[in-house]
Amino acid sequence: MIAKLKKMKRSKIKDIIFYIFITAIFVFLLVAAIYSNLRIDSQREQQLKKIEDLQKQIKSLEDKKGELNKAVSQAGSKEYLEEIARKQFNLKSPGEEVVVVSKENEAEEKSNDNPEIKTENNNKKKSIWDPRNWFGWIAGK
Repeated sequence: MIAKLKKMKRSKIKDIIFYIFITAIFVFLLVAAIYSNLRIDSQREQQLKKIEDLQKQIKSLEDKKGELNKAVSQAGSKEYLEEIARKQFNLKSPGEEVVVVSKENEAEEKSNDNPEIKTENNNKKKSIWDPRNWFGWIAGK
């Protein structure tokens, strides 16, 4: 009878170890599945962001294509050719007068209006570290 009790205790211990082992495998598989799912979700989010960025690029390129197609269709028109002749080749139509606006004149007018700007511009001209003034310094001006 004692031998039967010892056999029963050993078989119960073996059964308990077996159930613990099966439970451990089940938990491991469950954790692996959850981890895999989370990793796939994060990759999916990254791919969705890439898709959105590419869609924005497609939209901007389509807009640019539309503008270029519009420019190509206008390229043969008389008004467009006149505009290009005026801007790029400095041509004028008969009876027109050409007016040239210089940026240097604008800067001088602003400096005459504001004495602080004038002193800053004069200080910059007198700086020995400004390579634009070296020629005047070498020539003795």
